[in-house]
Amino acid sequence: MDILLFGRQGSGKGTQSQKIVEKFGYKIFSMSHELKKVIHSGSKIGQEIKETIDRGNLVNDELIMQIVTKAVAEMPKDDKILFDGIPRTLVQKNAFEKIMQENHRQCIGLVIEISNQEAKERIVIRRVCSECHAPADPKYAGMTCELCGGALIKRADDNTEAILKRLSIYETETIPVKQWYAAQNRLIRIDGMLPILEVAHTIEIKLKDVQSN
Repeated sequence: MDILLFGRQGSGKGTQSQKIVEKFGYKIFSMSHELKKVIHSGSKIGQEIKETIDRGNLVNDELIMQIVTKAVAEMPKDDKILFDGIPRTLVQKNAFEKIMQENHRQCIGLVIEISNQEAKERIVIRRVCSECHAPADPKYAGMTCELCGGALIKRADDNTEAILKRLSIYETETIPVKQWYAAQNRLIRIDGMLPILEVAHTIEIKLKDVQSN
């Protein structure tokens, strides 16, 4: 059973996805990491994607789904995939469900829920590794990544204007997707306001319940 990871920016998706991988053996498909690959290619489309993201906007659905289609088709059938950052809109959801059906894969949504205010406060102080892009505990700001030793930096799109725009897009575009999966009885809700280890423990229990059914 594949997992679709939902949550406002700053909800801890990056941290918790790593724990899910370690505990359950999932392979991560991170939309943001896939887009970074295109950006780092130095191509014209890469530059356009960077400018779009830095403004806090979403990359167009057609390009997103091309990337997802290729990735899913190349993934071994026996691998379990954790999708982070897809689908973010109802248009993407419709295309994504078709891709899953064509590849004979099943999925369930998992949402880490935090308030808008909490999201803003977390994003302002968060840092990521400049090399491996792993999220870092804010208290280590100015130091180095515990995983690879890379410098911890503030993301270019973690500015006030972009933050507010991304949270607004989540409300209008992604919450309807989350609600669709909830209506299909295919959504696990997690309280993301709890401490990191408690969130991880709750996710572990919920996923074990799903996999045992």
